[in-house]
Amino acid sequence: MSLFDVLPEKKPAPWHGHGPLAPQLPGPDLESIPQNRPVLPPTSAGAVVNSSVQAHPFSGMYDDGVTKKKDEDHKADATDTTPAGGPDQAADDEKHKNNPDKIKKRKVKELQKIIDQLHKLDKQAAKLEKQGKADEAEAQRQASAALKEQAIDKAIDAYDIDVSNAKFVDYDANTSGEGGANKKGEIRLGDDAFKSASWLGSTIGHESEIHINQQLQKGNWYTGPQGTALQEVQAYQYEIDNAKRFGTSRKNLKDLKGRRKSHMADLSEDYQDRAKAGDYTMKAGEELL
Repeated sequence: MSLFDVLPEKKPAPWHGHGPLAPQLPGPDLESIPQNRPVLPPTSAGAVVNSSVQAHPFSGMYDDGVTKKKDEDHKADATDTTPAGGPDQAADDEKHKNNPDKIKKRKVKELQKIIDQLHKLDKQAAKLEKQGKADEAEAQRQASAALKEQAIDKAIDAYDIDVSNAKFVDYDANTSGEGGANKKGEIRLGDDAFKSASWLGSTIGHESEIHINQQLQKGNWYTGPQGTALQEVQAYQYEIDNAKRFGTSRKNLKDLKGRRKSHMADLSEDYQDRAKAGDYTMKAGEELL
C-alpha cells in the first residue's frame, strides 16, 4: 500500500496509492495528487494514475455521466442501514450493541466469505481464458467485479473507515497494484487490494484516511520525488500502526514495513529525520522537491 508515481500525461495527475511502487498510468483529466500507496499510472483507456494520489492506473470508464450515476448510487446505499443479513441480523446487532467487537468480527467474517468467493471466480476466469472460452471467462470476471464492489462497501463498514471526504471508492480492473487516490478525492482499487479482508480494509484506510483526509484535505499534496516518498512513508506507517485494527497478518505486516523502509530510503537525511519525528510536511519552498 503506497503512493503511485505521478503520471506524465497532459495535466500530470499524480496519485498516491497503496502497493509496491506501482507505475504511473495516464488517465482522463485527473489532476496531480500525492501518492499514498504507489500512485496509479493512467491506463490504456486513458485513465490517469499519479503518485501524488495513492492509486493505481485506472481506465477512462468514469466519464461524467457514469461518475454522477455512481455518486447517486452511493448516496442511496448510505441511507440503507439494514445489515446484509436482513432484519434477523439487525436484531442480533441490536442485541450485541454493547459488544462492538462481536459485531465487527461477524462483519469481517462476512467480508472474507465474499473475498473467498471472488477469488474462485477469478481463478475460473483464468482457466476459461486458457481454454479459449473468452465469453465465459468475461462473465466470471464481471461477477467477480460485482463482488469486489460489495467487498469495498463491507470493508468500509466492518472497519469503520472514514471515507467521508472521498468522492467515491470503487473497484477498477485497469488499476494496477492495490490502488490509489487522486487530487479529486477519487479512490480506485485494483485486484491486489482483495487478497484478504484485512488487506482490503488496510488498503482503503491507506488511501482514504491518509492520502485523502490527512494529505489532500490539509493541502499537503506533493508530487515531487521527496514529497511523494514522504507521504508514502506516512501512509505505510498508518497501516503498521493500525495492524491490530485491521487484523493484519505477520506476513503482510512485514511487507508493509518493507515498503515503508523502501520509501524512507528515498528521502534525504533531513526528511528522514522529519518523518521519524512524525512530521510529514515539506518545508516552505521545497514542496516540489
